[in-house]
Amino acid sequence: GQQAMFKRYPETYKIRVFPTHRSAAVPDRIYEAAKTSALKTELVDGGNGIANFSDSRYYAFPIPKNGLEVVWNHITRYRGGNVRRNIVPRLKQMAVTRWSTSRTKWRSQVICPIWMLSVPRTHCCFSNSV
Repeated sequence: GQQAMFKRYPETYKIRVFPTHRSAAVPDRIYEAAKTSALKTELVDGGNGIANFSDSRYYAFPIPKNGLEVVWNHITRYRGGNVRRNIVPRLKQMAVTRWSTSRTKWRSQVICPIWMLSVPRTHCCFSNSV
């Protein structure tokens, strides 16, 4: 693709690159929690879990050293609060002679790490119920 175009037209082919204007900011307490994580948090069970993370609760590995730590950062990222959504789609079904509709309920809930202090360890961060 692009590399082939550079080789074929080295004098004239260009890609314009612009500086990004995206920014992100979180509350100061989240930055402080990330500092704590950097000093204490570690992978356990071959990367299937993390230890020494209960003091910070956000961004398990602010300076990731491998892909597993990047994945854990995604899982433990700051989300700004808890989320619950209820979805009730109407599904059309074709009967023998006519169309009919049926309703399905779907609830999705995300509990962010700061609120998980009282959640038993056997519970998952994410739950779906039908």
